[in-house]
Amino acid sequence: MTFLMMFPTTERGGAEEFALSMTAAAIDAGYTGYVAFPERPAMASLVADFQAIGAAYCPLEIPPVRPRYSRSSSTAQLLRTLALLCRLKPTLVHINLTWPIHCFGSIVACALLRIPTLVRFALVPPTIPFHDKTFRMPLYTWARRRRQCWICVSDDNLEIVAREFNIPPNKLVRIYNGTKFPNMPSECGRASIRNEVRSELGISADSVLLVTVGRLVEQKGYDTLAAIVPAICRDFPEVYFVWIGEGDMTDQLNMQIRAGCGPDNVIMLGHRNDVPRFLYASDLFIFPTRFEGHSRALTEAMAHGVPVIASDASSNPELIINDKNGLLFPTGDVDILLDKIHRALNQPDAMRELARQSRADICRWTETDMINAYCSIWTTLLQTDIVHTDQT
Repeated sequence: MTFLMMFPTTERGGAEEFALSMTAAAIDAGYTGYVAFPERPAMASLVADFQAIGAAYCPLEIPPVRPRYSRSSSTAQLLRTLALLCRLKPTLVHINLTWPIHCFGSIVACALLRIPTLVRFALVPPTIPFHDKTFRMPLYTWARRRRQCWICVSDDNLEIVAREFNIPPNKLVRIYNGTKFPNMPSECGRASIRNEVRSELGISADSVLLVTVGRLVEQKGYDTLAAIVPAICRDFPEVYFVWIGEGDMTDQLNMQIRAGCGPDNVIMLGHRNDVPRFLYASDLFIFPTRFEGHSRALTEAMAHGVPVIASDASSNPELIINDKNGLLFPTGDVDILLDKIHRALNQPDAMRELARQSRADICRWTETDMINAYCSIWTTLLQTDIVHTDQT
């Protein structure tokens, strides 16, 4: 049996880490693993990680949604995908959508060959910006009925997909993203990690670290965070912001920060393979996103026992209950975000208590449970023509 994971992105983020985890699970289950996505220098580390787990990489141009698709580009994508499918003859395909109208040609290609296919909506904005909707929607409906299971990663995500694609909600499947639930280091061990990280960053041992993890793109709301950096650094000189991730807003954010207070208190690390170390070393996790699917970065911060301040966007309130296991602020509201950070820095003991509750809550969504839910869908897809099974 062969398993093919496809996705269109050209930057590494949480959705790509999910793809890596699920491909590893398929290989562990006895599948021969393949992965297909655009070949870009920024994705070299991900290619290496897929190859390390035994998956073969197949370069495949699945253009991003910007610039706007034309029918000719969708046709070209369909033909490229058909060629790959005919060559690999996969038993099962998983299409990981990092934007809801990505991979249109690839979805149609899988439907044409009636290959059992999971289509996972990893990220959904409040309104889906369809191009050529009149042409596409009948084909989406036709494709979904040809051995495809469409999966959403949160209740918010499912509600939007159902409304925008005109699908009855019970014809979609919801599987929350799971996270690895680490064993917490001892107090001595955590203190050691904190000191090591601060030494590597070249800052004092008593510095306060505010960490955020995610792609540096408009969706993640980092301009909101950058706007309050000067005020926080003025009132709390011991605070350092550590941003982990890469993206096309890196230069713009650097300019915004320099214009406000200089770059010294913001440390941009780019992509890191040792995110857990920074979570253990941090005092606060800030997540100002404008919209999400079901954030892997947020669930990992919760699982690592870090106090969280997050926007109330999308599925975040499905994870964070304000004043119970973290703090929420209205999406994009700079003033309230500033107030929440002030409160957190002035009340560290209360924030640590919220973090303990957060870690207890997130154990409901483990990576093992997530993988098992997907494996169940695989089995059902391979045995029947159409899947309309409710999964939670």
